[in-house]
Amino acid sequence: MDNISLKDAKTAGLRETLGKLGWTRTLIIAGPEVDTNFGLAARNIPMVNVLPNAGLNVYDILRADKLVLTKAAVEAIEATYADYTPSRREAEAAKAAKPAAKTKKEAA
Repeated sequence: MDNISLKDAKTAGLRETLGKLGWTRTLIIAGPEVDTNFGLAARNIPMVNVLPNAGLNVYDILRADKLVLTKAAVEAIEATYADYTPSRREAEAAKAAKPAAKTKKEAA
């Protein structure tokens, strides 16, 4: 999404819009700051969480059925992890998690 904002903090209108989109159990990462009206309207809708970039966390992502990111949120996440290098422990764990290649005998 380009931007998430509302003219008025009306929960009923936002609930209807999110319902049409099928956004139940949704986590919305709104960018550096959450639009005040959008945040006020969304806080009264069960199972819809709206967070700024700084609030992004694994727990909320795993609880949600849908994850919605604004362009600003994606850019901030990319900038944060662009130079990320996994630790030796993470690299070893990733290598161990990959299935071993089958030998010719196993494939036959």
